[in-house]
Amino acid sequence: MELRQLAYFDAVVRHGSFTKAAQRLHVAQPAVSAQIRRLEAELGVTLLERTTRRVALTQAGELFLARARLALAQLEGARADLAELSAVLRGQVRIGATQVLGSLDLPAALAQFRRRYPGVSLALHSGLIAKLLGLLEAGDVDLVVGPVHDDLPAAYRACRAAWRSGRCAGRGSLRGSGAGTTPWRPAGPATRAPGSRRSAPGRGAPR
Repeated sequence: MELRQLAYFDAVVRHGSFTKAAQRLHVAQPAVSAQIRRLEAELGVTLLERTTRRVALTQAGELFLARARLALAQLEGARADLAELSAVLRGQVRIGATQVLGSLDLPAALAQFRRRYPGVSLALHSGLIAKLLGLLEAGDVDLVVGPVHDDLPAAYRACRAAWRSGRCAGRGSLRGSGAGTTPWRPAGPATRAPGSRRSAPGRGAPR
């Protein structure tokens, strides 16, 4: 069984004819017919009832169609994952982090990121939270990881609450953050790593 046979079968069902399916697939109509016959021979069942006017699914065809579309969808998902992985080619992510990060294992998170995106370099800046947030505002770092204090500016306290509910721009920057530890990132469009040739949306930081 070949993936193209599944794709041809799905196309015939979608378009209701071998001719239209072949046109959409940019292949010769006899090639589509031949692949469907081979598929049916391998499965030992008739998937399509053919008449001079229409093509209809048999009961076996209906059962097989659901499985075929699931397989095609999974393949497309795998392709999308690989495309996303290769989208980050070159660049740098500048991270500001305080000395105290609760239960967050920042070295492990950075190591995991480097394994996943070897073409992206990481620059780590450490210091007090006030200094780091100043660097963030100035655009000198791309994100800041640190504990939340009551004397933080209201915008960052709001970002902490939003991050926990999935509404903050920095959400997804770091996984496994410890209690009381929050990543901040400037709100706005998806971050692009400074100097990067391409950067996948929301992927410019450790995960």
